[in-house]
Amino acid sequence: RFLPLPGRDIRSFPIPSHSFISSILYMESPEDSPSLVNPRIFELEVKPKPVLSHDIGAGSKCNKCACPGLDLHYWRKRCKNCSCNLQDHDVILEADHAQIVIGRLFGVREIFEGRISTATPSSISNSHSLHEPSYAVPFADSNGQRKVPTAAYNVSVHSYAPQSQNNKAVTEYAWVPMENAQMVEKYMESLPVEERPVMGSQGEKNRKQRLAKQLPLFDFDVNNQKINDEMEKESLAKFIDNVRSNVVGVGEVVEVDRDEFIDRATRNLSLNAEGQPIDDGQKTILPTDCKTCNGRLDQGDVGVCTSHGDKDDAWHPSCFRCCVCNELLADLIYFYHKGQYFCGRHFAEKQYPRCSGCDELIFAKEYTLAEGKSWHFEHFACDKCDLRLGGHRYITKDEQPHCLQCYLKHYAKTCTTCHNKISADEKRLNYGEMHWHAEERCFRCENCQKNLIGEKFLLKETTLFCSAKCKNELAQKS
Repeated sequence: RFLPLPGRDIRSFPIPSHSFISSILYMESPEDSPSLVNPRIFELEVKPKPVLSHDIGAGSKCNKCACPGLDLHYWRKRCKNCSCNLQDHDVILEADHAQIVIGRLFGVREIFEGRISTATPSSISNSHSLHEPSYAVPFADSNGQRKVPTAAYNVSVHSYAPQSQNNKAVTEYAWVPMENAQMVEKYMESLPVEERPVMGSQGEKNRKQRLAKQLPLFDFDVNNQKINDEMEKESLAKFIDNVRSNVVGVGEVVEVDRDEFIDRATRNLSLNAEGQPIDDGQKTILPTDCKTCNGRLDQGDVGVCTSHGDKDDAWHPSCFRCCVCNELLADLIYFYHKGQYFCGRHFAEKQYPRCSGCDELIFAKEYTLAEGKSWHFEHFACDKCDLRLGGHRYITKDEQPHCLQCYLKHYAKTCTTCHNKISADEKRLNYGEMHWHAEERCFRCENCQKNLIGEKFLLKETTLFCSAKCKNELAQKS
């Protein structure tokens, strides 16, 4: 209902059906104060724009080539401009990739999927630990039972030179494994420089690419809208339940100490508001050998332990890698299976085939096997025009199938004699950069028309001759 004020003009605004507003007054006169108009009224019709899957990262710069920007195919995970993969482009997501995966697999999805990653960075220093950072992962799920990672994202780490409070250094990281600044510094120093996720560095780019490659989002999305078959949905749900319950984990960064039961009163602990030391619960291990390289983890080093496998196993931070691709496990996220540690991609491929077309797992009982790869029926298609190739002849180019028409259009060589395209099912002869149909009508002496297939020949520019005599005769005729 609108209540008029004397001497004022009243203007109404459209009210969305999903909102309730008792009354809105818009007072129009020179002396009106803008503060009398609720600014939220202008936001009522501002809704988040839906983003189609093939619009993700549109225009993002490619890290491999000079393409004009990412133009993602509507079901392939490749750019239509340059054919590079999605993870090869500098795509900026609203939420950190690792946060999305952890949210899905550790039962805290609602915390991360709606979080925008542009908020003010958290800050930690070596004089205290950050106990409630804005991007720290909670310690347990909603039931308070399962321990989950203590990682933090978009963090500034403050450190000081020994015995000095003036030489302060600040390093911004896209991700840190824990909230203890001293441990973070030790951990980062144990990694190669190019693998440290410092904001704006090559290490940050490498981390983003590893996350995208090792942890495909659709592998762990129980609400994958592309799967319509109920049996396939059930298979996906069982797969994810098993991963959550028995497989996935996050490596814990630990300190190597001489005594497993050290007196924590002697350690440099944080102080609470009353000035009393706070026991940070930091886990320590005894000196041991690295599970991967057999090198020694000595007192003062940091290592990585897991909640799966042998409880005494430990790794150098730079040795904690996928057993298949041998890449560093992104953000220490691992998948444990039969005594081995995998990245998410290669664990999933141990359970189900992966479609070479869309890069997603195949839960259907029937699918296509071709060129030594697996494909969804609908995704075994021409790489250029998307024609489904089941029952059709095709040819492979750059490990991708092409229909004969697209191969002829995009890749076929041109005959030097007749200037027509040489199709994939036609025989071809080539010399240097020149190509001919392997037929007498094209590969013949220009003077006497002799068939030169399998014979010696002379070449003057692009003209074929059977002998010097024929070459000279043609020169005299012209």
